[in-house]
Amino acid sequence: MTAEPASSAQKLPMLRKMIAKHMMNSLQSAAQLTYFADADVTALLSKRQQWKKQGIAIGIEDCVLAVLSRALGDHPEFNATLERDEVLLHSSQDIAIALATPSGLVTPIIRGLETLSLQQISEQRRDLVKRGLEGKLKVLEMKGGSFTISNLGLTRIKHFTPILNAPQVALLGLGKIDQRCVPSDQDISVRAFMGLSLTADHQWLDGAPCGDFLGDICTRLERFDIAL
Repeated sequence: MTAEPASSAQKLPMLRKMIAKHMMNSLQSAAQLTYFADADVTALLSKRQQWKKQGIAIGIEDCVLAVLSRALGDHPEFNATLERDEVLLHSSQDIAIALATPSGLVTPIIRGLETLSLQQISEQRRDLVKRGLEGKLKVLEMKGGSFTISNLGLTRIKHFTPILNAPQVALLGLGKIDQRCVPSDQDISVRAFMGLSLTADHQWLDGAPCGDFLGDICTRLERFDIAL
């Protein structure tokens, strides 16, 4: 009879401990509820292919960020933070990007998203991701933020329940894109759909405005008319 291998205990690394504390504080301080939707991104993918043929690389996440900026402009109550009994509506869209690195989860911020073109969004996001993976982000580049996006689109996850980046009141999760056959009057077409997950703090945001906001994001993604 062979002995079972002994279990081993590991102490949480410092960054992991900080992440764990932040996540637990978020869950304990916010009434978190997640809403799900699918957006037809066929037109968006077609536009990206056109740009790719021109030698212009624009990521799906960049397109979502540009759409998010416009949606937040019409729904400013989502670009907010809640601390104790005070809500702060931010005039600047400072969007944190959840990024998995070898050391753990970090959230670098694109500041003033509403002032940036699609190409500028892409350039800034790629720079933050590159330096984040290299461990070269500055602390100030990860402090603050008025809204967060989390992208699991490269996995098999379609929808999920992301935890708020407290004290922010909302977070948008991006899921994988899949192909579906969609019947029309005389034919069947193959369309691409992206899963979206919106977590919001029910202390501040009720179901109706959350449905309107997520629906607005879907509509803007589906018609995708944003220029470079």
